[in-house]
Amino acid sequence: MTFKQKNNHDSFTQHYMQHLDGTYDCVDRIVVNAYFILGQTGGGFRTWWRRLTGGDEHLDNTHLMRFAARFSRRIHASAKKNNIPLIHCKPNERKHEIAQQYVPKDPLFKGVFCILVNRAPASVMEVKRFDNGNIDIRKKHPYPYVNHYSFHIMDPDWGHVTIRLCPHPPFNAQIILNGHEYVARQATKMGIDFVKEDNCFTQISDAAGLARIADTMRAESSVGRMVQVCRRWIYSACLCFALTGDEQIKSDFGYSFSVYQAEYSRRPFYKGRPGKRPRIEVVVERPVYDLTIFKIHFGKLTVKIYSKGERVLRIEAIAHNTKALRCRRKIDKFSEITDALKAIVQRFVGVLNCIDACFIDDQTLDTWPLASKLGAARVAGIDVNKARIRTVMQAVMALSLKPNGFSASQLAEKVRQIMGDLDIAYQTRQASYDLRKFRAKALVQKIKNSRRYEVTEKGLRQIIAFLVLREKVLIPLLAAGGKRKTGPKPKNRSQIDIHYDNIQIEMQYVFDELKLAA
Repeated sequence: MTFKQKNNHDSFTQHYMQHLDGTYDCVDRIVVNAYFILGQTGGGFRTWWRRLTGGDEHLDNTHLMRFAARFSRRIHASAKKNNIPLIHCKPNERKHEIAQQYVPKDPLFKGVFCILVNRAPASVMEVKRFDNGNIDIRKKHPYPYVNHYSFHIMDPDWGHVTIRLCPHPPFNAQIILNGHEYVARQATKMGIDFVKEDNCFTQISDAAGLARIADTMRAESSVGRMVQVCRRWIYSACLCFALTGDEQIKSDFGYSFSVYQAEYSRRPFYKGRPGKRPRIEVVVERPVYDLTIFKIHFGKLTVKIYSKGERVLRIEAIAHNTKALRCRRKIDKFSEITDALKAIVQRFVGVLNCIDACFIDDQTLDTWPLASKLGAARVAGIDVNKARIRTVMQAVMALSLKPNGFSASQLAEKVRQIMGDLDIAYQTRQASYDLRKFRAKALVQKIKNSRRYEVTEKGLRQIIAFLVLREKVLIPLLAAGGKRKTGPKPKNRSQIDIHYDNIQIEMQYVFDELKLAA
């Protein structure tokens, strides 16, 4: 039996419902940026410094560096006093795996259990003083490599929480939360039995009850819980080594929070840097013999599907930077972020279902070549005998997974890539013309209030069915229809090879009756 993690019965789930024991959706990994708003600009930083010290007399790079040195002395002394492991990590070491070795065995443990130190780029302020007495304060570029301190904390409600703090003013930090850890803790409190492997529930005594708990992670009320756990630990366990409580109050230092990364799992206009193209690729990974991971990357967004053991099919949507979702990132907009990720998952499983259960009715091939109307305008039909149209179909199918749809220019670029010639004369205006044809046949539709397009569910099923039938059935059968293969059968034939042989034999008889065979 398969356990697919979902709670909405989309077409993909309905298709396999008879094989499922239960379903649930869950917010997975959450990375929250913690930042002091006033300290992010030169003028604001100067204002904060004046509140802290009373003036600009000691505002220079030397005094700023002393904060990091003081932080280091205090944290080493505290770790030694409280017997907390403090480990300096080497480059490329997986710090989370190191921390897992120190996770407390006592289920009632609460607080910091491990501190890891590593070097990484950081936003550090630089002060320049001029002869006329003026001061220029701005962030160093490129960002310098400095020590970061990762506090690994056990929270009674959220389980393993990680806070990674830079000891240089303005003390920017990242807080890593895990939705599955939260759900597991709440399920235990409610008496729900479960088996959990890493970040996944594989067996559940009350699937509906667990799904209700998981749903609370997407509710607006979850923002309050997230802010609460962030504030609970960042001030008491981390910032206190950089600024004392009195210094925090005196300088009016306080963190704001925004969501930087988020993952949404279902159990099934990124603008890059100048001169750097966003990552758009499909990756198939096989880390172990019985596991295949299928990933699709669109810039800072990723969707992936893989099995977890033998019982779970897991589907995830990941925003490596929530800016790519084109929605606000403040933590109070967390529900909007999860809704955007959920929509990506739903679209992904919808495409999977179209691929898995594609069809083409008996009138489609007859009506595609006929002219149609798009609004009041007359539009030419789709001639599938033209290689260009078939290439456009392949490009549309490839772009069907794009989270925010695709533009005519992206379609033109994809067509040129498929043809293997980036210099061919297929331009955006021709892509727009072909898209009008596809829209008239309801294969593609325009996204409301935008210049982007998306494939309709029925259109995707028909395009896939036609391409599969033509490339995988008709061409192989017709190629072998006029002659019978002789000689020994090849070894290690797959099941589909056997099916092809049987069909070719029967098709030979059909061609003989129709007088088509040579």
